[in-house]
Amino acid sequence: MRSPSPAGDADPTFSFRTRQELLNQLSEREFDLLVVGGGITGAAIAHLAARRGLRVALVEKGDFASGTSSRSSRLIHGGLRYLQHGQVGIVYHSLREQLVLAQTAPHLVRRQSFLLPVYRGSPVPPWMISLLVAVYHGLRPRRSGLAYEHLTPRATLHLEGLLRQDGLLGALLYHEFATHDARLVLETVLAARAEGAATLNYIGLVDFLVGGGRVVGGVLRDQLTRQVVDVRAKAVVNAAGPWSDALVRTLDPKRHRLRLTKGVHIILPHHRLPLSVGVNLFSPRDGRAFMARPAGNLVFVGPTETDYEDDPAAVTAEPVDRDYLLQTINAYFPAARISSADVVGMTAGLRPLYDRPGRAAGEVSRSYEIVWGPEGLLSVLGGKLTLHRLAAQEAVRFLEPRFGHGPMSPNGAAPLLPGGRWDQPAEWIAVQLRASGVTPETIEHLMVTYGGRSAALPEMLRDHPEWGEPLVPGLPHIWAEIPFAREWEMAVQPEDYLLRRSDLALMAAAAGRALPETIGPLWESLSGRVPVRQST
Repeated sequence: MRSPSPAGDADPTFSFRTRQELLNQLSEREFDLLVVGGGITGAAIAHLAARRGLRVALVEKGDFASGTSSRSSRLIHGGLRYLQHGQVGIVYHSLREQLVLAQTAPHLVRRQSFLLPVYRGSPVPPWMISLLVAVYHGLRPRRSGLAYEHLTPRATLHLEGLLRQDGLLGALLYHEFATHDARLVLETVLAARAEGAATLNYIGLVDFLVGGGRVVGGVLRDQLTRQVVDVRAKAVVNAAGPWSDALVRTLDPKRHRLRLTKGVHIILPHHRLPLSVGVNLFSPRDGRAFMARPAGNLVFVGPTETDYEDDPAAVTAEPVDRDYLLQTINAYFPAARISSADVVGMTAGLRPLYDRPGRAAGEVSRSYEIVWGPEGLLSVLGGKLTLHRLAAQEAVRFLEPRFGHGPMSPNGAAPLLPGGRWDQPAEWIAVQLRASGVTPETIEHLMVTYGGRSAALPEMLRDHPEWGEPLVPGLPHIWAEIPFAREWEMAVQPEDYLLRRSDLALMAAAAGRALPETIGPLWESLSGRVPVRQST
């Protein structure tokens, strides 16, 4: 397949066909860092460490972002509700990271407006809501250019006419940044590869390698072929999110630092709750704040927050979680009459929070903690999507002196992620796609999804014009995205594309459409059959 390299600058492909070669590299090379965990934190550490000249391997036991990092609210947000718990530092840094991420991945991180309706008898008094929003915007960098405004009840209902009118005092309109969480992780993985890191999904840590009283690497198993390899490294980074404690306890059975809380989102069809902006909600049951946010033909509602003590792999969204969210939706939008039959999907993710006992789940800080030990193992605990770059900086700053590097100098401008670079002008790409018969809606979808990496698509469509047809009638996804995901995004199983490289499965359900049965045959025909993942 001839094309510019959408996989980054280091290797023109990032394909399941290169898996064995990558696996061989892991066993044949000695690395400075072995990063375990391919969510946003592990990907960011691998990217920054590779940029700093370290030899890095990044492995993930499932697909990239298959854990918490693909089950978030998909917001790069400052955390307005964190101010209620005095977490001013988290908000201050998050508001600055919003702007950085919007610059490094402008196709993926985009501004979205939010409405915070104020009602008589709200769990949070109107005066406190006004104060929190004023403080929130006072913490914003001036360069953001973002302001907020007070709306009258009439202006509020003009913007969101389905809101309950009874007791409405008005609203505040402010702005956050939205993203596609799993694709942000993938772009960060691609950026790490472009800097020379060896990155591979569906590779799980079986055990640590220990020598001379310290961790010197890991025993890894390919989840597809069951092949086991030893990978040696001067240090191992534990970025396994909810599984971080379990990894460390293989070396120190008494170690326990994380508190897990479960966050559930429900996904509704946009036509059932046709929001024009995001809306902040307070549960009438317990006063917890969460959001309803439109994205394409979907509306994401959540998250819940409850303590979780079972196996992280067994976390699921329960009917009680769904009903809790629906109760609030119907309290705010009674005319919509949303029921469980309207829910097209539910996600359940685990927040790995670094905690001290005695606090309610919502009060636990979203800051991260860097823990060294046992010798040779660095654990990065806690954190949130918005602050992943800062966690990576802190981790690499801690590790570099151990490799003889000088202290990390303050970063200049953050580098663009691969999709944020446009080697070809967007207008040129659009012209080429139109010449292939691609609709304006699909062109916009491709630009937002792949950014500058979409420059590879016109040549694919010249070679295979049939790939320009829609995958699902009425939706913007085209068949070319499947070979793109296979060849340049290490999509190993169909679900990697349907659930993480895209939202096609959810969007088709919201549109009342079935996925085409021919996805499987095309998947297998591109370059041979891929082994089906076996259980561990």
